[in-house]
Amino acid sequence: MKTTSKLFAFFSFLNFSLLGANLSAEIHEYSRRVEFGVEAEAGASNNFLGTSDFFQKDIVIDLQEFYADMPKRGWKTEFFVNERNYFNMDCSGKFRFGFFVGLDGSGYLNFGKDLFAFLSEGIKVGDSYDAEINAYADLYVETGASLRTNIGGLGITLTPSYFVPLVYVPSTTARLKWSTSSSGKMSATADVDLKVYSAIDLEKRFGSSDEEGDSNEKVIDEVVHALSNGGVDLTFEVEYPFIGRVLEAGVYGRVPILPGKLDYEMSKHIYATVATSDNGIVDILNGNSFENEFDVGDTEYSETTHKIHRPIRLGLEGVYRPHGETIYVRPMLGFAIRSPFTNSVKIYPEYSLSGTVKFYNFLGMTLRMAYLNQAFINQVGFMINTHLIELDTGVALRSPNFIRSFKASGASVYIALKFGL
Repeated sequence: MKTTSKLFAFFSFLNFSLLGANLSAEIHEYSRRVEFGVEAEAGASNNFLGTSDFFQKDIVIDLQEFYADMPKRGWKTEFFVNERNYFNMDCSGKFRFGFFVGLDGSGYLNFGKDLFAFLSEGIKVGDSYDAEINAYADLYVETGASLRTNIGGLGITLTPSYFVPLVYVPSTTARLKWSTSSSGKMSATADVDLKVYSAIDLEKRFGSSDEEGDSNEKVIDEVVHALSNGGVDLTFEVEYPFIGRVLEAGVYGRVPILPGKLDYEMSKHIYATVATSDNGIVDILNGNSFENEFDVGDTEYSETTHKIHRPIRLGLEGVYRPHGETIYVRPMLGFAIRSPFTNSVKIYPEYSLSGTVKFYNFLGMTLRMAYLNQAFINQVGFMINTHLIELDTGVALRSPNFIRSFKASGASVYIALKFGL
């Protein structure tokens, strides 16, 4: 016990002594002069089914109950992945710069509720159902540099980033329709245009191209070409200490400067229709054939430049430290614009409220509630910090639906390792 107490006291003294190197207050403060770090987070969720729906002795599928309990927007699943490696150096406490490289991706798949209305209730004579299935996905690599300084009492951080799109699936809608007429005729149609934009030539990988495998030189040329198609955006933070380190507030944002580009497109049009005669029920009972058309178009590959901007973000954030370096409360409120400057633009709010308790800056715990990237998040995190090495971990329940975010309808995991002086 004595040895443990001495180690705890030593690390606490080391943390507080070196923390004094950070002379200026910040909303997201750094406690090291020189810091290397790696952090990663990934998760997935849906807005309807929880783990308790699967871990049962007897699983009963009741489509009518399934439809009745489903949210109005249908059944949505989402995923994301983030990874970053970085280096930061603090000079004199009033000037800091850093570099980073990372990976950023997200996506979703949404089945419209009307699809499950048809499956659970069937269709009455003279009625029709229209349903949609929507999908989206993106994946980027990025690198950039950050610069922080103080001007006239304001803390200003500028982070220009160079991002390279790897894969992009624009907001895509598959349309489904079922109908019947009073004469007994029944019909169903499905129609979707699928497009995938890529940094590499997908025809060489998945198509019927007769070309032999690329040489190392061609692969290098293709990688260099993809890297040259990157875009530029600027992240900024401007903050002001209203009551020293007790209360600080500011604005943050990410704005586009130059779009990224993808030069390769893979597309496919799928169309299907089935229809009976006016004696539809009789045809079914007698096993007669239907009028049908099923066309899965050829997969087409082309070199078409598609410009992409990452989501725009803008908002307010702050930190309240009522007891020095022990308790932190961090609110954030803003909005984001996904697929800006396109016909599928999507605007949605973002918010976060977290509370952190630190014990001598050696041990810490954080509770957080947030709505980010169109998902509700309830997170708990833990920190252990010897100053030379810091380990941050976090787990969260998440869902596109607020109530379901408390019912294990999805989860995410966060881990970060930082070390320095």
